[in-house]
Amino acid sequence: MKEIFVTITGFKHYYGKSVFAVGSLIKCVKEPDNAYDSEAIRCEYFPLKKVGYIANSVNTVANGTSSGGRIYDNVKKKFYVRVIFTTYSHIICKIVENTEEVRKEYEIRRQADKEEREELLKLRREPDITKDGRKIEIYANIGNMDDLNSVLYYGAAGIGLLRSEFQYLGRENYPRENELFLAYKKIAETMGEKLTVIRTADLGADKQAEYLNIPDETNPIMGNRGIRLCLDRKRMFKAQLRAIFRASAYGNLALMYPMITSEEEMDEIEAIIREVVQGLEEKGIPYKNIRTGIMIETPAAVMISRELARRVDFLSLGTNDLSQYTLAMDRQNPLLRNKYNDHHPAVLRMIKMVVEAGHAENKRVCICGELAADTALTEEFLKMGVDCLSVVPACILPVRKALRQVDLSQEKINEK
Repeated sequence: MKEIFVTITGFKHYYGKSVFAVGSLIKCVKEPDNAYDSEAIRCEYFPLKKVGYIANSVNTVANGTSSGGRIYDNVKKKFYVRVIFTTYSHIICKIVENTEEVRKEYEIRRQADKEEREELLKLRREPDITKDGRKIEIYANIGNMDDLNSVLYYGAAGIGLLRSEFQYLGRENYPRENELFLAYKKIAETMGEKLTVIRTADLGADKQAEYLNIPDETNPIMGNRGIRLCLDRKRMFKAQLRAIFRASAYGNLALMYPMITSEEEMDEIEAIIREVVQGLEEKGIPYKNIRTGIMIETPAAVMISRELARRVDFLSLGTNDLSQYTLAMDRQNPLLRNKYNDHHPAVLRMIKMVVEAGHAENKRVCICGELAADTALTEEFLKMGVDCLSVVPACILPVRKALRQVDLSQEKINEK
């Protein structure tokens, strides 16, 4: 099998903040079927200089067309590699000559990364506690059933965000209630007493399926998506809610609603919940009174976050959408790559506003967007009073390491 070495030179179709470093060296192995496998950096198995992971097996195709996540452009001699958790980015990789010097450099880097990973793995069973003894739980974000083992392997406190869209996409019709129930039941039983927060279907915008028949929109990111679509399609919404409540009898589940911008939406949701619960009771189907939460993803939700906090048990900041809505920048737009800044003071102030609003109503506030995994902000988030962080499984250990190095004792003195 032929070895090919590439270096990361940049990004294409930029979507938010990259998790990769320009200049990193990757070894790919050409297999008989012309597929390319990134041997050194497999998803969730090998870190790349603290900055992320890529998909482990993708196909090579001619003339720059896409297949399985990686594009190989025969003309420009570049790879475009699909990033695993910055969904709409591609890494641009330049092929480098396979020389003894390159192979030696690769082995040096691989060994350094291996040693770093071994150090991180020592934290798998360590508690999420700051130096001064404050407990800040780290949860996992997952988007399919395959991630469950990683959640447990890395010692997450639970699942802070289960993106339930995976059951609606890549198919030809709506999933039936029982299909949804069996999936949620398996998750509940696997996680046991650990909390699993299921976000109701966040469909629309970039999450489309032909059978959904969602009309074309001029600006789908700001269109009929998330809870808006669910409230328009109450039959679909009720089926999912029934499935979640039925599965709640088998574990520790919670509900979270995406793209909430008004109390009127909550009025409508609560009426549907009452109807669903009444139907279960009439049929004698067991369920638990599960906790509910709201994803704060828009400036509107930030400004009424105290009112929203009174309606639910917790708030969770979806910083991906919140950042782009606050900055009025499409994070998929490659022309804005150097202008898009999710560390912008306005974004950070909005996060702090939500934390303060939630705490004023004695509600927990979590961050579940990409920023939660940004260890450059871990200390700042903890100083704001964030109660928990939820990140992709591969980022649990780096965030735990950063969290355990924070000392908030001086902050407590200042508060007094």
